[in-house]
This record gives sequence, C-alpha cells and structure tokens, in this order.
Amino acid sequence: AISLALFESRERTEIIPFGEVSNEHRLNQVIGSPPGTIGSDEVRAFERALRNMPEGGVLVFDEISNMGENAQTRDALFKRFYHMFEEGRWTSSATAETYDLNKYVFVLTGNDGEDYFKGTDSDPIREQIWRKLKAPDKVRRMLSELGVPQAFLGRMADVILFKPLSHAVARDVAHKLVAGVL
Repeated sequence: AISLALFESRERTEIIPFGEVSNEHRLNQVIGSPPGTIGSDEVRAFERALRNMPEGGVLVFDEISNMGENAQTRDALFKRFYHMFEEGRWTSSATAETYDLNKYVFVLTGNDGEDYFKGTDSDPIREQIWRKLKAPDKVRRMLSELGVPQAFLGRMADVILFKPLSHAVARDVAHKLVAGVL
C-alpha cells in the first residue's frame, strides 16, 4: 500500500529478510561485505533491490530486530546501518556505485510487541493493551529494552506498534486467501 500511494505501483516494493542474520558474516550475505574483505565483489540482496527500483521504492527489512545472537553482536550489526541512514546514501563495495537512499522508504519490521498480547484472546482487551502502548515514546522504550540501540532508534523517523488483528478480521483474511486458492 505504501508503494502504491507513493510510487503508484505495487511492484516498487522489495522485501529483504533479516530474521536469520545472527552475525557479521550473515549480514554481509544480505547487504554486502565491506571493501577489501572476502565477498566484497559480490552483489547482494540489498543492492539487487536498489537496482530493481532505480527511481525509488519501498524497502522492507523484514524482522530486522531479530538480528544478532547476543546484545554485543546485535549492537555491532545495527551500527552497520548508522552511516547509511544518516547520510542517505550507500556505496556498493561490489560495483563502487553510490545509491541515493533518499528515494526510498525503509520499513523495518519485527515481532517485538507480540509478547504484550500473549495470553489473551479477547479482542477488547488486546485493543485496550494496544491503545495503552502504541505511543511512539513507549514503542521506542520497548525496542530499546529489547536490544535495539538508542543510536539506531534515533535515526528512525517513526516507530509504530501495529494494532493486532481482531478475530473477525483474521477470519475475513483467511476466507479471502482460501477463496483465492479455490
């Protein structure tokens, strides 16, 4: 929906999975290795996404908050993004091409808020919990407590705790998915 609204095309979205990125090597496989290191001459998923949308688009870093096998590793992995988001550009070590990241909207996803809703099936209670916790300052605090570095959060324009699906909406989605298969 974001790419349709901003770029008038659903095809201007690329999803890059980060859920399995546990260390520097795995991150290099997604965004590319630093110059002069093994693998730095290989074009990776991040650069392929930028190439596929040269006029801009939406880049979804899916489950990025799951990066890192411990707090120290997580912090080091997030630091790789500081300059990129701060400067609004990224230079590929594989092709030496510099990309203007200001043409892209970055959406970083995670399941960080799901624990707040565990243990209750009541739609009204889940909505009450969401209303209480959806304020950006509360979401930033939660992400910080879960290990997302403050310096990284400071580079984010906004943080959002999505409203959990009600049972009725989940049922409607399931019916539409099944109807599309039949």
